[in-house]
Amino acid sequence: MMQAKKKDFTQMENPADILQDEISTEPDRPEVMTTGKRNVVRHKAPEQKRSERMGLLVTPATARDIKLIASLKETSVNAIANKLLENYIKSYSKKNPDTLESARKLFK
Repeated sequence: MMQAKKKDFTQMENPADILQDEISTEPDRPEVMTTGKRNVVRHKAPEQKRSERMGLLVTPATARDIKLIASLKETSVNAIANKLLENYIKSYSKKNPDTLESARKLFK
């Protein structure tokens, strides 16, 4: 009976080290766009570091279908829900520009 040859991984670079190098070498700079005579600096919106749980009650058919859609799109139900809610908030803010901002200030 022949034994399988032992694999040698000593020449491979650790993927975690590669990722860490990429993270540490990327400077945190604003995006600069050149438009004609002047440069326009756009600061990216800060990413939110924390998540917050939210319970939603949906019908069994809705739950089944959204899970199927998420599977077909190779994403999560959570990602779909976040995108839908973000789009709803943007739409609401466009239709009611001062209302949401006033409520944020009021309920700080």
